Amino acid sequence: MGRFAIIAGVAIAIGLVVKAIKNAEERVENIRKAANALSSELKEFQNTANQNLTTISSLSKRFSQLSMGVDELGQNIALSNEDYQEYLQICSQVASISPSLVSGYDAQGNAIVRLTGQVKDLSDAYKEEMASAARRFIANGDEKGNTADSIITNFQNAQVTAAQEKRN
Repeated sequence: MGRFAIIAGVAIAIGLVVKAIKNAEERVENIRKAANALSSELKEFQNTANQNLTTISSLSKRFSQLSMGVDELGQNIALSNEDYQEYLQICSQVASISPSLVSGYDAQGNAIVRLTGQVKDLSDAYKEEMASAARRFIANGDEKGNTADSIITNFQNAQVTAAQEKRN
């Protein structure tokens, strides 16, 4: 009976070690998945921001020229019909890329884009908006709330837990 108890005890101990290792592996795998998801979202954010900046930059000079011919409410005061339609199209593109740059809509539902403060150009306004969005993303993380800090903290906690389980 003594030998059986020793073998049973060893088997139970091995089972507990295997379970602890499996739990640690699962925690590390979950942390890895969260880190990969956050990394993917950051890359997607950067790619989208760069593509949008290219579009905004290509529209910026013409927007500046055309905006001189409309009032604060987006009403045409000095543009030809063709130029005004181009202005409305640019405002629509800007609205679809960065709704925060829209100051309102006219009676026909056209976006009104007005640059405020020291912003002299559409590209600068978009860059400011993207910098603000990046700061929010870093602070708040992805849609699941994963931030770089939380992933690092979870990883460190998993290491501590694994070390404690290994000792026991």
